[in-house]
This record gives sequence, C-alpha cells and structure tokens, in this order.
Amino acid sequence: MNMKDCLLLLMVSFFSAWAVWAQEDGLLVDVHQLPAERAILVGFPDHHLSRIAVGGPGRSYRKRGTYQSSRWAKKKIHQLAVTYRLKVATQWPITELGEHCAVLIVPEKTPLDKVITELTRDQKLTIAQPVMGFKTQLMPHQDPYYPLQNNLHLMNIDSVHLEVTGKKITVALIDTGVDLNHPDLKGRIGLYKNFIQSPETHFSDEIHGTAMAGIIAAQSNRQGIVGVAPEVTLWPMRACWPAKPGSSEAYCNTLSLALALNEAIILAPNIINLSLTGPEDPLLRRLILKAVEKGIIVVAAKPTDFGPHVGFPADMEEVITVRQPGYIPELPGAGGKPFKKCIAAPGEEILTTFPNGTYNFISGSSASTAHISGLVALLLEKKADLSPKKIQKILWRAYSRQPLPVVDASIAIRLIN
Repeated sequence: MNMKDCLLLLMVSFFSAWAVWAQEDGLLVDVHQLPAERAILVGFPDHHLSRIAVGGPGRSYRKRGTYQSSRWAKKKIHQLAVTYRLKVATQWPITELGEHCAVLIVPEKTPLDKVITELTRDQKLTIAQPVMGFKTQLMPHQDPYYPLQNNLHLMNIDSVHLEVTGKKITVALIDTGVDLNHPDLKGRIGLYKNFIQSPETHFSDEIHGTAMAGIIAAQSNRQGIVGVAPEVTLWPMRACWPAKPGSSEAYCNTLSLALALNEAIILAPNIINLSLTGPEDPLLRRLILKAVEKGIIVVAAKPTDFGPHVGFPADMEEVITVRQPGYIPELPGAGGKPFKKCIAAPGEEILTTFPNGTYNFISGSSASTAHISGLVALLLEKKADLSPKKIQKILWRAYSRQPLPVVDASIAIRLIN
C-alpha cells in the first residue's frame, strides 16, 4: 500500500469515527423523523460535562468541540431506559445548563402520560416532558400578491387555510367565459361548458367570469394571488356574454341560464355560483329549487339597488344571498314575503385574475358572492354532508355574532358540529 492510499484510508477512518461519535452525541439525528407523539425528553446535571483528559505519554483524548458528553451520563441514560423500558433515540449535552439530555421513545402500548408521571418523581432528573412541536409564522401562501389581498385577511382566511383549502369540492361557475390558461387557474379547471354560440365573443377573453374564478379558486403556486378555496375544482359554464368587448359588465337570459343550470344539476357540483341578478323568472326558479333539492348549495348576488327587474334569484329563501358591506343588509322577499337576511363579504377593489394571464381590481356584489362560494367549499371540505339549510345557518351565525363588516371564515369553520 502506497503513502497516498494510507492517507486516504486514515482520512476515511477518521471521518467514519467522527460520524459515530457525533451520532452518539446527537449531532446527526434526523429530528423531523422522531415519533414525536411517543417521545419524552429527560435531563439531569452532568458534573463531568467539560472534563477532557490531558494528553500524556500513552494517552490521548477525542476533541468534539462543545459536544463533550461524559461516559457517566451516557451510562445513566442507558440505565434509565432499561428501568422504564424505553428506547434511546438520541442524547446530547446542554453545555450552558451543565446538563445532559436525551430523547426516549415510549412503546406503543405504554401510556405516555404514565411514563412522564413516573419520571417526574425521579429526583435525579431535572426535567421529564413530552417533545413539543413548534412552527414558524410566515403567511400560509408565498404568492407575490397575497399580502395585497386584504379581502382574504379581513375574512380570516389566513388561519382557515391551515386546515381546509377546498380539496375535492366542485363549484359550477355560471357566468361569462374564463381564461382557462391563466397560470393561477389552469390547475383548478375540471370541465367547462359553453352555452353561448356567438362568433363575436370568445370563452377565454372575458373579464367577469375570469375575475370570479380567481376569487374562488386561484391556486397557491407562488405566482399572482390566492383564491378563497385554492384547491377547489372549478367548472366554468359560459351562459353570459360581455355588454361590449373588453367590458366587465355582462348579460344573460332565461334560455342560456336554463341550459347551464340544467347541465349543472345533471353534473351535480357541490356549489353553483350565480354572481348575477335579474327579474323573477319562473323557469329558473324551478331549476334552482331542483338543484337545492338535490343537495347543491346555490349562492347568489344581492343587487345594490331595488326595482322590478332585479333581486332574483337572491330573494329566494333556498339560496345563500350575499351583499357588499355597507349596503342595506336585507332583501324584500318575492311576492310580498318578509325581508330576507343576507350575509356580507368583501366586494370593493378586489384583486383577482383577468384574461390573458393578468390581474386587476374589480368591485360589486358579484365579487362578494364569489367569496362566499369559496367559503362554502371550505366548509364542505371540513364536513361533506352539510345541507344547504345547515350551511345557511352556519354562515348567518358566523356573520351576525361578530363585529366584522364581513363574515368571519374562522368562526364559520368552528361552528361546524
């Protein structure tokens, strides 16, 4: 063996030995894989902690930086593990406290609290506690425009997204066309339908539907914005058309809406979003009642003005009625019925998706309605068998019991039984 090979072997031996010592002293422990729910941390004073033997003839010592666990401490941990029938996961010195600590794993069939109680009675131990978990406090999303989405922060969506995001819930968006290739939307589109056969308009370059889609379902992808339900599945159903090219204002009629509602009932989404208003329509009323009968939650926009040509379908008792903050909180019921309660959601200067992969602001109760459709998706992910009546009750209680001008999503989630 030549000198080079000898040096290489010596280096390998040294670093291998260092790795073993480091693992013994807890330096290379894969802490995130510890079974935290079965882990106990114990500690006791180690008076031998910083004692390193002086080198002399025929003697040597292993220098390990600040990690200088004594053999006495390791032996004590071993004895402790044997006594209480525990497994040693890792151990290390806490030099500034002059103590030696170890993480011990409790067997599955042994009650954790019982072992901790017994260990706390051991007067030689200064500590015996569960291994606690902690988390950092960044915002739940890293999308660049998310800090600007005051609408979501006002509804306390931030905390809710730590628990639910709309996964496995479907929303039929009956509206204008939607930019299907928008980077914040293309991962959220399930299927889409077009009930407007017109050469003057195109599915993917229309503003209103694209804006509502972003409020409901923009995905968390480190780009653009985040929707109220960023993992929901969206079904755009084009039944409306722009008042003129490039306009966010749009129109629909009985025929186009009836075709879209009928198809939605067949496909049975969890939610139908109707960010629109118009006069009482007998055919559409029957279709909406059929949808609710099948367990579909229908969410509709309350108009900001009153008159004979607005108010439907938001005035139906069977649908969830949504308004902008600051407007009259109740709708006159159809046919002289009592005023109907409605809830408020953000609807002023809402940053959302626009055609051609862009973003812009939009206002109106259409936007408020989209927020609540997204919130309903979060509630349904939490408890899938909530009925339309139960959803209405939860939302009204969440809205009426707190001082915010809009419904509080975190309260709504907590109200689910």
